Amino acid sequence: MNDEKAYQFGKSRLIIKFGDLTSAVTDVIVSSDDAYLSMGGGVSASILRAGGDAIARDARKNVPCQMGDVIVTSAGKLEAKYVFHAITIDWSQKDEFTVEKSINSIIKKSLNVLSVLGLKSIAFPAIGTGAARYSLEDVAHFMSMAISEFLSNSDEELEIYIYLMDRYGRRTAIDYIVFFEQFYRRMFTSGVDIAEVNPAETEAHAKQWDMKSMRLNHLNSYLIKLEEQRMNFEMKLIEAIEKNDNEQIKTLHYQLDENNKIRYSCMREIKEVECTDALNSNFKSVFLSSTFEDMKEYRKAIIDRIIKRRMVPICMENWGANANKVTSVITDEVKKADIYLGIFGTRYGYVDENTNMSMTEIEYREALASNKPILVYIAKNAKDDITTGDNSQKMLELLTEIEKERIVYYFNSIDQLGEQVFADLERYIK
Repeated sequence: MNDEKAYQFGKSRLIIKFGDLTSAVTDVIVSSDDAYLSMGGGVSASILRAGGDAIARDARKNVPCQMGDVIVTSAGKLEAKYVFHAITIDWSQKDEFTVEKSINSIIKKSLNVLSVLGLKSIAFPAIGTGAARYSLEDVAHFMSMAISEFLSNSDEELEIYIYLMDRYGRRTAIDYIVFFEQFYRRMFTSGVDIAEVNPAETEAHAKQWDMKSMRLNHLNSYLIKLEEQRMNFEMKLIEAIEKNDNEQIKTLHYQLDENNKIRYSCMREIKEVECTDALNSNFKSVFLSSTFEDMKEYRKAIIDRIIKRRMVPICMENWGANANKVTSVITDEVKKADIYLGIFGTRYGYVDENTNMSMTEIEYREALASNKPILVYIAKNAKDDITTGDNSQKMLELLTEIEKERIVYYFNSIDQLGEQVFADLERYIK
């Protein structure tokens, strides 16, 4: 992997380098520091060592600062004309500033001040990935958004550098691939005029720098390791059961659950990467529909079987917080899935007051409307076991309708259901 890559945004260029920020030959070098500009660690300490105490003396005139501020000082012995000190740590404001808010503020202020001073080049670090503990993925995402947005509204001819370096020597250029991915994507999706980019150069760039392939290779290799780990855990679990070692059995069940979560996350990321640029994913996704509390253990078994089939489970267990209405979220997720898998017992479930249908019924009807493969599993004797209640008639009518329209599998136990689901999913593997 090259240690430097350039991207064209209209009249401006963005260059990502793997190297020492203090070696940058630009008008401005950006530091990342706390609200008291202590310059005591990470990139700020490196700048202090290279530029000398004059920078620190100049910086102290401006304390205390606020999160998201950008303080301008002299650059001491550095090649740059100025150092912009970006404030990423202020424990008194830690709950007020998200990573997104902090980075947006720093990028916009830095580039605006650059323009006001009539300067043309600036070098950023991976803002906040040191002592501030921002994740590399978040920083890459929000820096690429903020910079591409600024350039899309600017007619200036700027050179913006991002220097990536692990001062502990544990990372190489390939470990920062997420930065290259994000900016390569933004170059073609930010709305910036890229007409001046030579088409031949762009094509060569795409061939030389196939980020998607590199990312997929990394993820697939990781997935293979996770599957090997799962098989190892399962072998140990069999041994523990034979020895009646309850403590070890409990530990291994926990390890298998964690392995499943990571494999699910990995497969979902592979699907997302493969689906960019309108490409189809090699992994099928399965929407799992059921009531929750009474089906919790059944759902767990099915999620395990879906993952073992190298498919991606789409289920509420893996959803984070969402500002949209529940009905909107679930219908969108059903539409996106390749396969609908419904488990039905005796409970009708929570009823949406707008549609007067349960979430489970809404999911089933969305799958019908989306014309996708539908797999339905009903607990044996479910209709006979439905207890009298407000929604008992609705549940009875729904099960009757499903039985008339679909080929249904009736299950007696969790294991029986899990094995049948595993067998049924095989026909959808490419």
